[in-house]
Amino acid sequence: HEWRRAVSLLGHMRGQGGVKPDIVSFGAAISACEKGGQWAWAVFCWSEMDRQGLQPDLVARNSLISACARGRQASLALRLLEEAEGAKTRREQPDVITYNAAVTACARAQRWAQVAALVARMRARGLCPDVVTYNT
Repeated sequence: HEWRRAVSLLGHMRGQGGVKPDIVSFGAAISACEKGGQWAWAVFCWSEMDRQGLQPDLVARNSLISACARGRQASLALRLLEEAEGAKTRREQPDVITYNAAVTACARAQRWAQVAALVARMRARGLCPDVVTYNT
């Protein structure tokens, strides 16, 4: 269970000698939780990152949206996508990976109208749906 080790390591880092986990540490933990199918733990790591005042990057957000997709948490995935769409800097703006993760979340929840709307939103932002988008 890699996700357990990753979450445990975050706690260990905070408890030992004042080592503070950074965005990369949290992102790795969120990704491990996503791969382990542990969406709730991924959300916990995201919340801890926010609590520590760290600005999440797109990689961490994409991993969290993917974790939500695995956990059939379409509403949360859509909320995270909407936050990214409202980001002020280009590096925080959603990319094809972000949309594909949200499309997957909606498809797994059988929210087909939302899937179509997401594809339209991608195009409106100048992003091209890819093979992943259409094979979801």
